[in-house]
Amino acid sequence: IHGLGTALKILFSSRLEDISSSSTEIGHPSEDFRLTRSEIVALFNAFGRLSTSIHKLEEFRKMMR
Repeated sequence: IHGLGTALKILFSSRLEDISSSSTEIGHPSEDFRLTRSEIVALFNAFGRLSTSIHKLEEFRKMMR
């Protein structure tokens, strides 16, 4: 869950950067964007679990044929 939350944080913060670059406000959200060590680790763990799940699903489909 933490990895998915980090992915969403990255996704939506880049959208805010695109929107705020056309505005005249001082201080863009991208200047304050930082990831903690635990968020980075959680993101990589989530990618690992997702890729393993996709691989196992493909093996299961091959077994069913």
